[in-house]
Amino acid sequence: MEAAEDLTREHKKGNFLKNWKSGEHCISPVLGCRYICGGRLRLSQPCPAVGLNASSCSHAALDVNPAPERKLILVTPKNSIQILLVDDQPSVRNGIRSLLGSRPEWNICGEASDGLEGIEKARALRPDLVLMDISMPRMNGLDAARIVRKELPNSKVVIVSQNDPSVVLIQAREVNASAHVAKQELFGTLLPVLDALMGSKQSDARESSPTKPVPSSIPDWLAGGGELGQMIGRFDWAKTPLGAIEQWPQSLKTSINLMLSSQHPMWIGWGPHATFLYNDAYIQVLSNAKHPWALGKPAAEVWAEIWDICGRTLADNISQFAWMANSSGWVYWFNRRWFEYTGTSPEEMQGWGWQKVLHPDDVARVTEKLKNSFAHGDVWEDTFQLRGKGGEYRWFLSRAVPIKNAHGKITRWFGTNTDITELRSAQDALRESKEFTEEQVRARTRELELRNAEIIQQSEQLRELSHKMLQIQDDERRHVARELHDSAGQILTALGLNLAQVARVARQNAPKLIEGLNETQQFVNQLSKEIRTMSYLLHPPLLDESGLPVALRWYAEGLAERSGLKINVNIPENLGRFGRDMELMMFRLVQECLTNIHRHSGGNHADITVWSDGCEVGLDIRDNGKGMSAEKLAHIQAQGGGVGIRGMRERIHPFQGTMEIESDGSGTQISFRLPIHLVASATDDEAPRVQIPA
Repeated sequence: MEAAEDLTREHKKGNFLKNWKSGEHCISPVLGCRYICGGRLRLSQPCPAVGLNASSCSHAALDVNPAPERKLILVTPKNSIQILLVDDQPSVRNGIRSLLGSRPEWNICGEASDGLEGIEKARALRPDLVLMDISMPRMNGLDAARIVRKELPNSKVVIVSQNDPSVVLIQAREVNASAHVAKQELFGTLLPVLDALMGSKQSDARESSPTKPVPSSIPDWLAGGGELGQMIGRFDWAKTPLGAIEQWPQSLKTSINLMLSSQHPMWIGWGPHATFLYNDAYIQVLSNAKHPWALGKPAAEVWAEIWDICGRTLADNISQFAWMANSSGWVYWFNRRWFEYTGTSPEEMQGWGWQKVLHPDDVARVTEKLKNSFAHGDVWEDTFQLRGKGGEYRWFLSRAVPIKNAHGKITRWFGTNTDITELRSAQDALRESKEFTEEQVRARTRELELRNAEIIQQSEQLRELSHKMLQIQDDERRHVARELHDSAGQILTALGLNLAQVARVARQNAPKLIEGLNETQQFVNQLSKEIRTMSYLLHPPLLDESGLPVALRWYAEGLAERSGLKINVNIPENLGRFGRDMELMMFRLVQECLTNIHRHSGGNHADITVWSDGCEVGLDIRDNGKGMSAEKLAHIQAQGGGVGIRGMRERIHPFQGTMEIESDGSGTQISFRLPIHLVASATDDEAPRVQIPA
């Protein structure tokens, strides 16, 4: 009856409640594998929560029967802390279980070997704390931690990883984890971290409801723009031709920033209606009569009293003919150049009088096309001949555009006529010259095209072979890195835990062994660090787990520590994820460039910048070294260069990327550009997402 005695002891501790209502049952996280069914404590079936069998339970009881009409309920003590352990390495789980066994108030309520299983166990057990590894099959710990934190906000998550401690810190923040512990420091730091974290189980409610920041009343790029900066930020631009301020192009934002920062009176007319914007210094020019009314109005309305005068004076002195018509197409004004050429008077040219100087062969065609544009409000463009005052005809390219008010209604038309007679004569002469040798050129071109096609085919085959070789190399690196990380690294972690346990026992029973054990522990930690560094350089798991920004920062910090090179990494927080192949390619480009800077540049500083403007992704690497000679730079720009340069070209070719190199006495910059529409999302390149059971 040892089992009955165990239950009696647990009852005295407050773990059991008798005389519960009939028909209920619960799981005991304290005894782990037991559950109640039919008024009897049954141990012949697996526990539905943790998947353990009765045969593995040290508290097995086969026939404990309370009152027939009642059921025995197993209840966790109020101060007990339930911990779910998620790690794919049994040796690591055993070591952590041994560590936590020194705290009787901590109970490992379940274990899982990958992220998916961890989510299922968390949903069933609702633990107080989840110890989560990162590199695991099926689903990594970062994705699993995000789901746990979202679905179970009162369950704390502690990231436990083989990764570099500085990287683990970043990854823990990304998934809103409560804390993080590096595996190589488990024995010394895990218990203190959990002590500090679980001092009060009631703190979860406060942590699960972070305060949302209050958005700024104006866009950040207008901050410091004075009174007009505030007004522009709060103005309802959606009602103007410029549209909502959130959709403004960067060129407009930059122009406004320059204007607002100037101490001189300045205004900008932007868009088809020259929408009016101005700075604080321009308020005095407008005076109270037009400020702040002028903001957002068409410039022609702001300065209506001088707009026509300024426009006509300018039009009279341009080299082209210019004219204006009302909304129906009635021409009421020509500039001075028109009358000088045609020898006509303003009275003759009113309305449709201009047809008098149009070549007779062009009158019907030009008039029909122009009337059609007037009727539909379309831009008009045509070429025809106009007669000069001496009777000669010259060719003109003519164009007219509608001018609309703030409501989109056409109020007038503005047109120009540009003399293209000399251009047409030159084109005719060139055409005759080309026709003379055209057949010979075509024959020679066909011959060259055939030869070029052969060369291009051979080049593409060679390029495809090179790309496959790079893929094979990267796949092999990924495989070796994974083996080092998942096999050797994890074994060293378990070895370190065992050494720490031995050292703890030796302090009490064999103090002479402590010095040797501590030295051995240091060797294990150093070897673990070296293997991790080698694994990361072959293929950093951070690319798959946390993305390009974290992986680049980690690599730059490590290279700076090893080489003494000062490296700045500039990557926006909202860069987002690209496909796995894309991120790996960019990581290899940075590796190659930084290696060349360290070995050949003679500089001590490098800058890495990654950006995206919605159209393309950019990667810029610059150093402060001695630069290249003009001859070497010209050779590289002509598609030459060594193995490293050619390798980088091969890497960006499948993405239709471009590479540019600039170099002078102050250093060298290599810039890569990749079209954004060719960059797939991470989920497109990776394996399909595993369906999480609800």
